[in-house]
Amino acid sequence: MCSNRLLMALAFLVSLTVILGQIYANGPRNPEADELIYIEIAYDLNTYRTFSNSWSEEGRNLSDTPSPGRFFAPAYPIFLSALSKIDPRVGTFIACHAARGASCPGPPLTLVVAQAMLAAIQMACVFGIALALSGSPLVAGLALGLGLIFGQAAYYAQTYLTENIAFVGFYIFLAAGIAGLRHGRIWAFALAGFGLGVAIVSRPSYIYLYYILTPVLIVLALQKRNRLGLSWSHAIAFAGVGLAVFFPWMARNLAVFGDPALSAGYGAYILVQRVAYNAMSWAEWGVSFVYWLPDFGDNLSRALFAPELYARLGFEDPNSFYAVGNQALRQTTLAASGGPENHLSYLLRTYVLGDLFNHLMVTFPITLRGIWVGKYLALAGVLLLPATGLALYRAGRIIPFAFLVLALFFMAGLHGFVSVNVVRYNIPMIALYAFVTAYALVDLLRRVGWLAAAPDVAKPNQN
Repeated sequence: MCSNRLLMALAFLVSLTVILGQIYANGPRNPEADELIYIEIAYDLNTYRTFSNSWSEEGRNLSDTPSPGRFFAPAYPIFLSALSKIDPRVGTFIACHAARGASCPGPPLTLVVAQAMLAAIQMACVFGIALALSGSPLVAGLALGLGLIFGQAAYYAQTYLTENIAFVGFYIFLAAGIAGLRHGRIWAFALAGFGLGVAIVSRPSYIYLYYILTPVLIVLALQKRNRLGLSWSHAIAFAGVGLAVFFPWMARNLAVFGDPALSAGYGAYILVQRVAYNAMSWAEWGVSFVYWLPDFGDNLSRALFAPELYARLGFEDPNSFYAVGNQALRQTTLAASGGPENHLSYLLRTYVLGDLFNHLMVTFPITLRGIWVGKYLALAGVLLLPATGLALYRAGRIIPFAFLVLALFFMAGLHGFVSVNVVRYNIPMIALYAFVTAYALVDLLRRVGWLAAAPDVAKPNQN
């Protein structure tokens, strides 16, 4: 029987092959919109060896020497810059698009393959998560197939966004965390810390998971006979390796800006978009649960409700909450706060803490909006979640499964609390939905006798 390591390697190779095929079928694409910001920062790293806020954000010309910045997280622009050192064609691609060239070359093969490999690691983690939770290569293989068939991995591998690195880190954190909880291996906790650290230097919002899990592990370590068998070694491995990843960026910011904050300005930029939704009426609040359902929600709302009850919930209407947050409310709150340096604290004091009940109530539907990753796969996953949880409880694997569920929904809830929480922010939910759906399908086929020889996925202590 194949070892888990061999199965993981095979899952990676299968994923890479499928993703490259999907990329080829989709055809090449060039950066646009927000993607150009990361291209510009990579250009500044290549040309001036300075991590900037991008020339468009700073309002400077491309030829002007940039000032150091930390509005954006460093990992993805550094990744692009590093690829430029390996293949000069990547540097040419970056320079042309940073300058808004009219006829820039398509993405070089080095960049395409590198990002496809990052996506393949993510899908291999989906396989590993399903394998660790079920003990069944069949369930894991089906979960991998579900993860690949919806094409999310290939789609983001063709974008030029920070998610390329952030999701790799978060998937590694989830897979390694589950392995650590299943087997108590210190190396797994260290790998989980590494993965979370990578996610943090890609999207700083992941730091809150670090802030929560580190004290939890310390408290468990203080209890010498805790149920999970965790010790100080596990806590130190996770917290120490994670800190080692993001500490250099904090040290750089302390040296350059006088404080170690991971970013500055981005929090207020995102939060003002979010608090605009607090102005929705209770009728709009109720309709939002339907409107933000995957795929069919907007059409169903148009069939059931008056336009004034859903028009502001989308992105297209000039009076939408998103448009108000990006424009009128941003300018109003900037002026009221006295400037960018006070903007975040003003928003938190006035629109979050000052209107906490309303903010929390609106957070609920906005959180749900962001969890529908894979559309109908997400619906299936959410509906099957309780039954799968019960089966894993009986199998003695509820703790690692709970870790997966809580980590994913914590981030979805955090995104709903501080941002507009589009589906893109929560793509790793695929790991949960693919596993739950695959687990249920295999169990159903086994029960009806179509897979009589399939492993008993509910058997305790199955490896």
